[in-house]
Amino acid sequence: MKRILIIALLVPLFSFMQKNEGCTIIGNIKGAPDGNIAIVDAFHGDTLFKGEIKSGKFSFEKTGKIIGISTNLVLNQERILENLFIEKGKINITGEFKPLKIYATGTLSNDTWIVFEEEEAPINEKIENVRKEFKGVTDPGKINELNEKYFKMVGSLSDFKREFAKKHNNTIIAAMFLSPGTGNLDYKGMKDLLSLLDTNVPENYYLNRIKERTDIMSRCDYGVVVPDFTLKDPYGKKITLSSLRGSVVLVDFWASWCKPCRAENKNLVEVYNKYHSKGFDVMGISIDEDKENWVTAVEKDNLPWKNQVSSLVGWECPVAKLFGMVHGMTGVPYSVLIDPEGKLCGYNLRGEELKNKLKEIFGE
Repeated sequence: MKRILIIALLVPLFSFMQKNEGCTIIGNIKGAPDGNIAIVDAFHGDTLFKGEIKSGKFSFEKTGKIIGISTNLVLNQERILENLFIEKGKINITGEFKPLKIYATGTLSNDTWIVFEEEEAPINEKIENVRKEFKGVTDPGKINELNEKYFKMVGSLSDFKREFAKKHNNTIIAAMFLSPGTGNLDYKGMKDLLSLLDTNVPENYYLNRIKERTDIMSRCDYGVVVPDFTLKDPYGKKITLSSLRGSVVLVDFWASWCKPCRAENKNLVEVYNKYHSKGFDVMGISIDEDKENWVTAVEKDNLPWKNQVSSLVGWECPVAKLFGMVHGMTGVPYSVLIDPEGKLCGYNLRGEELKNKLKEIFGE
C-alpha cells in the first residue's frame, strides 16, 4: 500500500518536472489585426512556432527539452518584435500594435533584455546624434573627424555589450553578444571567452556554439599536430593534407563570393612566389557550393598552387568544421599555418602579419 502511495505521489511530480522542461508563450497585443503569427529563428530563419492571432491574442506551447535562442515575432509576414528569447518557462508578450510597443517578459533572458534596452538607449542616442551631424558636411577634414567620433561611439557600444554580458552571464543574451567575431581567437582566447559565461545555465544555441568551437580549437592549438583530412580538387583527384609534410603549409579557407578573400589572394600569390622554392606551400579550401564559380575564381586570380580543393557544400564543409570555422563566428578568409611536422604555428595570419611570420621562418 505504501509503495502504491509513493508511486501515486511521484507521477504528478514527474509530470510537473516534464512540463517545466517546456515553454509556454501567451500573447495579448492591443490593436493587432487578425491573421497569421509566427516565431522565427533570428539566426537561421526557421519557423519555430506558427498559428493564428485573433483579437490580439495567441498562444504557443512546446513540451520537452528547450534549446534557448533569439527569435523574431512575425505578424502577417511583418516583424513586430525582435530578440524574443525562447527558453524554458512561461513567456508573456504584451503591448500595443500602433504605435508599435511590444515586450516579452516572464523569463530571465526576456526580462534582462528590457534592462539592456533601457541601458543601451543613451548610447544609441549619441550614435544617432553623430549620424545627424554628417548631413550636409562636405569638408573632408570634418568628415574624417566625424568618422572618428562615430567609430569611437560604436566601439563604446561594443564595450558596453561585453560588460553587460559579463554582468548577466547566466542569460542567452550573454552568449549571443560574445559569440560573433571570434574568428581571431585561438584556443586560449576561446577558453578565456568561455570563462566569462555561466556554463551551468539551461542549454542555448549560442553557448553551445562557443563550447563546440572551444573544444575544436583544443585540437588546433599551437604546437599540436592538426587533424588530417582529404578533399578533392576540381578534377576529382584526392589530396591529403599530410602529403604536404616537410613544407610549411598555409591552409587557406576562402570562397569565390568573398571580397576580402579575393583581395587577400593577391597577397598569397606574392608570398607563394617568394617562398615556395624555400619550402612554403598553400592548400586552398573553397567553401563554395558552385564548382564553376570556384574554378573561375582560381583562374581569374591566377592562383599558382596546385592544392585547390573543396567539398562544394558551403559552410557545411566538414574540414572547415574540423578547424573551427562556424558561420556567424569566424567568417572567411580564415587560415592556419602548419610547420613541416604538421603542427600549428600560426593562426589567421593575413597581409603583413603573414609576411612577417614567413620572413621569421625563411628569412629574407
